[in-house]
Amino acid sequence: MISTTIFTKTAKGVAELKDGAKGMSESMARALRRIDGKTTVGRLFEGLHSSEARTFSESLKELEARRLIRVFLQQDEASAAALSSASDDDASLQSYQVVELDPQEGVRAWAEARRGAQELTRNGFYTTGQAGAPSAAPTAPASREVLVVEDDEAIAKLIQLYLTRHGFIVRVIGDGLEAIKSLEADALPGLLLLDVNLPNVNGFDILAFTRSSDRSRGLPAIMVTAQASEADVLRGLREGADGYIFKPFEWKALHSCINRVLGIA
Repeated sequence: MISTTIFTKTAKGVAELKDGAKGMSESMARALRRIDGKTTVGRLFEGLHSSEARTFSESLKELEARRLIRVFLQQDEASAAALSSASDDDASLQSYQVVELDPQEGVRAWAEARRGAQELTRNGFYTTGQAGAPSAAPTAPASREVLVVEDDEAIAKLIQLYLTRHGFIVRVIGDGLEAIKSLEADALPGLLLLDVNLPNVNGFDILAFTRSSDRSRGLPAIMVTAQASEADVLRGLREGADGYIFKPFEWKALHSCINRVLGIA
């Protein structure tokens, strides 16, 4: 089993856990609970004794055979480490819905990811084309309010200054968990600008949270990332990102990406 492989629960696996994992052994149930769609096999095996590792390996094989889990990504060590760097222990994050791709959808997603990664590297930004039509009232406050989730204070202040000068209303949050609490309780912005690497909860997990909530499912979201691999773009596509900005970015690229996602001419 390749150490950089990342497994994700299938919809069947999620349903099995919700039903109490009654049809499997305790070791299989423990293994299924540990599969989170971002931690590599190598990390999952860390700290296990030989007998525990053998049992865990057998459980993974059986879970895959029963189609309760499936391979999500096989990637290089650097990307794998970046994806598994954050913890999502907060109870409010446990309601993620797994989106299954059939073979045809999977091919389209990989093709889109390849094109997106190339465009992201070449132009500094990339949009999926899934955002809404051009705004009928682009200067309305609701369409111009941006929530920037960025833990680097210097970068956050520069983004806030730039966007404010271009007519946006900007609010900054520097912690992933605080961002989720705000999205649950406060008035929603017109756009979410998400750094990927954040304290407590990373940007991809925040994106997944918004897409699993009826309240925020349609909120336009742009990822700000230094990770431009096909695997990273695919993960964003899977979670429903509307665009990407590649760090370090040019201000013109940031502005163009935001305008395109919001449908502002």
